[in-house]
Amino acid sequence: MGNLSRLAVVVMAHLKTQETSNSNIDRKKWKLYLARYLYERGYKRDDMIQLLKFIDWIMRLPEDLKSLFWQEIKEYGEGKQMPYLTSLEQTAMKKGMQQGTQKEAQRLLTQIINIKFKSVSENLIEKINDITDTDTLEILHHQAILCNSKEDFESKLNNIISKKS
Repeated sequence: MGNLSRLAVVVMAHLKTQETSNSNIDRKKWKLYLARYLYERGYKRDDMIQLLKFIDWIMRLPEDLKSLFWQEIKEYGEGKQMPYLTSLEQTAMKKGMQQGTQKEAQRLLTQIINIKFKSVSENLIEKINDITDTDTLEILHHQAILCNSKEDFESKLNNIISKKS
């Protein structure tokens, strides 16, 4: 498939992510539609995996719907007698996506506090880099935007860390 077709899938995933921001059920339906589209258009396996990784990353779902999504993809691929992502590939992809999302969230949070508070200690950056939960990093991202001082942000960070311990 050409680059234009790949771009169309990427743009559609982005638009449908925005459109379904208030409905995980609708998001799962669109995510499934896009995945089926990849099967039906005859994308090569490697291209499909890369596009599915992107779709999975941008169209985040709660765990229960994510599991249901992957089960439906597996069944769809089997019904069409097409290769699908094996359970091992799904697990590896999910782990890779989580690690990639975590690293990106850490990087963006560090960037925000560096821009907003000018000087940031290595200790603070280490604390951020020790956080592996992306939901916690998202909370801290919002706190970084809302806090008026570096000290206020550090206080919120320390409170969150102490609650997690």
